[in-house]
Amino acid sequence: MKIFKIVLLILTCTVGVHGSIGSFALLKGDVHILRDNRSVKAFESLPIERKDIISTAKNSLAKIVFKDDTVITLGEKTIFKTEEYFFDTAQESKADFKVSRGFFRVITGKIGKIAQERFHLKTRNATIGIRGTVFEGTTGENGDFIQCIEHAIVVCASGSCQDVQAGEYTFVPVGEAPQEPKTAKEQKKSVSVATQEVKVSKSVNTAVSANTESAIQQTGNFNQNSVATAVTNEVETQIDTAKSLALEYEQTALQAKENALQAAQAATEAANSANEAFNRIVEAKENVTAYEISAYEAAQAAADAAAQAAADAARESAAATAAATAQAQSESAQNTANDIHQLTQDVTTIETLASEELNTARNQADIATQKANETLLEATQTSFNAQSAQTENSLSQINILKDAAKEHSDLAVSLSEDAQTASDKAVAANLNVQIYKEQAVQIESDAAAKLTQVQNAQSTAEDAATQAKEEADAAAAAANPGPDTGPGSGTGDQEISY
Repeated sequence: MKIFKIVLLILTCTVGVHGSIGSFALLKGDVHILRDNRSVKAFESLPIERKDIISTAKNSLAKIVFKDDTVITLGEKTIFKTEEYFFDTAQESKADFKVSRGFFRVITGKIGKIAQERFHLKTRNATIGIRGTVFEGTTGENGDFIQCIEHAIVVCASGSCQDVQAGEYTFVPVGEAPQEPKTAKEQKKSVSVATQEVKVSKSVNTAVSANTESAIQQTGNFNQNSVATAVTNEVETQIDTAKSLALEYEQTALQAKENALQAAQAATEAANSANEAFNRIVEAKENVTAYEISAYEAAQAAADAAAQAAADAARESAAATAAATAQAQSESAQNTANDIHQLTQDVTTIETLASEELNTARNQADIATQKANETLLEATQTSFNAQSAQTENSLSQINILKDAAKEHSDLAVSLSEDAQTASDKAVAANLNVQIYKEQAVQIESDAAAKLTQVQNAQSTAEDAATQAKEEADAAAAAANPGPDTGPGSGTGDQEISY
């Protein structure tokens, strides 16, 4: 009993948080209200809130009065939900109700006068709009019977609508459009709010009294065949709700599984792409290193040529210009080779950074894959719990399975989010490696260009050295002619004289 009172206290206190939109004015029999997955027995003056689900058992009824004075009476075996409700001004006021099973009678209040177009009541098969009115109906497996008592209503289903005037009724078969309205006199029976059959009154515009229970039991004119044949109690309603929630959790977990698998795939692709880019960086580094070696060899050759040119220039001043050219080219080759050495250091740094990013991409891909696998397990467990809930008949067992399904579903969603986070990090790391690859390739290109400069300098230095040697040799020959080259001398003369 203490637990029951505590639940009632909690249910009542939540009104201060969510806001009351009405209350029970009259109750008979067994009436329950389901709010935030908690169900308690209703009592008079208990506040009603948005999204509340109200159910009546056999031989039970409930009368609800909303803030705008709308009065809704529910018969036995009826399930009613306050989908949306707000009462303020004509621009803001709105009322959306739903009856998924049983009998209902509606007397519209102020919203029916100031915002008729925003007042709707949905049944299993139809939607009812009002024009400031009183109407009633019953909805069940065979279809909906809806009768207008005062003013007029519009009944819509399957893309078609029928205007129903006071004293008329319409029948809405399951999955079909509303039938042409007929006068209530054509009906032979009526079903009371307490489901007691009474004789049909000759007057269909019976006034509704708000003072006595008998007034609530006034009826419209309905074919008794329209009364729903399915009979369920409050436990069955809660079991259906629990099963529905378990299935929702199953769908959430399965979607999380798909998201996690996609994230893991994206992370793996990012890691593979980063690995390819890193391989290109390594190749670029190897090329730049080879360019550096070639550049220093070319620079050394240019230096050797410059030294030889200098030596030749020392013999004759005529070779000095060529020697200076060779020396200048040698220095240029050395400087350019030093530049390539710096590029080698740069590409080495890039290789190190890219290696770190590649490791990050690989690790995150592994994490994403692991989370995806864990998500798959949790989604499977959620699905198992949801399917088990479909076969259970015990409310306690159903709730246990529902809670377990929710727990696994929440964990699956969390794991899926972790997988997505890891995938995002892998993708980001891959992008960084791609940037490093572009930098490395540019350095490789720059190094190749500078190597060409070194090789050109080497060639120029060697040409200058050759020129210096030739100029030195020519100058030496001109300064020191041979004995057989002078006039009037030679072995020929001596041989002739002899």
